[in-house]
Amino acid sequence: MITAAKNSDEIQEAFAYGVIDYLVKPFSFERFQEAIAKYDGKCEILNQKVVLEQADIDVTYKKQEVSRNTLPKGLESRTLAKVIHTLENLSENSWTLKELANHIGVSNVTIKKYMDYLEEMD
Repeated sequence: MITAAKNSDEIQEAFAYGVIDYLVKPFSFERFQEAIAKYDGKCEILNQKVVLEQADIDVTYKKQEVSRNTLPKGLESRTLAKVIHTLENLSENSWTLKELANHIGVSNVTIKKYMDYLEEMD
């Protein structure tokens, strides 16, 4: 998506609708090329196979490495790891933030902060 909109609600909505990348105008040509390469890479893998192995999915939807030093204030690496682990191992296809918070043992406000962070990292 290419837009001038910087409001977090609009950004979250765009990713919820399946946006692969979000470019805020003005942006550099290099950043545009990065977005196109990201899209092409996902399409290439998804169009090659009907059944994907975990390794294919991991490459296609690569998670960014997160270190303690890169986390925003208020987020902890241990809790983030627990959230990621829970998301990767949930058998349900959909869940609410409240259900996820109860499953992990954190507050609704806390899980929202971590989910917002993960969404930004995508």
